[in-house]
Amino acid sequence: MSNTENRSNDNEAVFQINIAYSAEEDRLLLRLNDAHSHEYRFWITRHLIIRVWPALLKFLRQFSTGTATALTPEAEEMMLDFAQQSANEKVDFERQYRADASTLPLGDAPILVHTITFTPKEKLLELSLRPKVGLGMTVNMDVTLLHAVCKLILTRVNQVDWGVTFSLKDEPYQPQPDSPPRSTPPSLPPAPGSGQLH
Repeated sequence: MSNTENRSNDNEAVFQINIAYSAEEDRLLLRLNDAHSHEYRFWITRHLIIRVWPALLKFLRQFSTGTATALTPEAEEMMLDFAQQSANEKVDFERQYRADASTLPLGDAPILVHTITFTPKEKLLELSLRPKVGLGMTVNMDVTLLHAVCKLILTRVNQVDWGVTFSLKDEPYQPQPDSPPRSTPPSLPPAPGSGQLH
C-alpha cells in the first residue's frame, strides 16, 4: 500500500505500514518502517481491534468533516466519501512493503499491544500503541493516513474468520448471522498490495 509520510513521537517519518494476519497467532501483525530502515512490529488481538474500532471511526468521521458538530447523515456521508476518495488518490496501495529493515528498535519479536489510545491534536490524531509493560510507539496521523489505516484494518479483518464485519458506516461491526464455531484459522492469501501503507 502507498507511500505516505507521518511523524512519530521519536521524530521519525513513517514510510510504510503493513497489516497482515497470522493464522498461527490468530492476531493482526502491524509493521511500520521509516526512511532510515527502522521497523517496529506489533501484535493486535481480535478483542482489542473490535474494542477500538468505534473510536477510530468516530475520529475518522470527525477529521473527514472537519467538525465535531452533528451534521445531517447525507452531508456527513458525502464529506466522508469525498475524504476517502481524496485519500485513496494520495496513497499507493499496490506498492510492496519493504521488508529489509536494518534496525529493529523495539526488538525482533512483535510487541503485544495492550492499549491503543487516540488523542486529537489540531489536524492530527495521535495514535499510541502500548504494551502492558515496556516501550511502545506513538504516531501522528493526518486525515489521509487515518483513512488509509482504516481501509487496511477493515480489509484485513473482513478477510479473517473472526465472526465480525467492519464497515465505515455508523455501526462499527456486526456479528455475522449463523457464524459457525471458530476453529483453527485458515491461511489467507495476501490482500491487494499485501495490506501495506506506504
